[in-house]
Amino acid sequence: AKHNSLMRRPTAFSPWGKATNEDWAVHLLQGFDVLGTERAKAVIKHFGGVPLQWTVTERELMEVPGVGKKIARALMEALTTEP
Repeated sequence: AKHNSLMRRPTAFSPWGKATNEDWAVHLLQGFDVLGTERAKAVIKHFGGVPLQWTVTERELMEVPGVGKKIARALMEALTTEP
C-alpha cells in the first residue's frame, strides 16, 4: 500500500496549523536552519507565540535564551524581503 497521510490536510477539528497550537508553532520555527526544538520553544515562550512577521529587532532576538548574535542575524536575514 502507498503511504499518503502527508498528502491529506488536517480536519477542521484538528488544532494543527493554528497559531495557538504549540506543536505547530515549534514545527514552523524549525524551518529556520538555526532553530531546533528547544530554541523554537524559547522563542515562543519569550514572545508569547510565533511572530509571523518579525516585529522585533536583532537585539531583542538575542534576549531569547540560546539565541546569540549569529543566530539572531541569520533569522533576520531569512525574513528580509529586500532583493
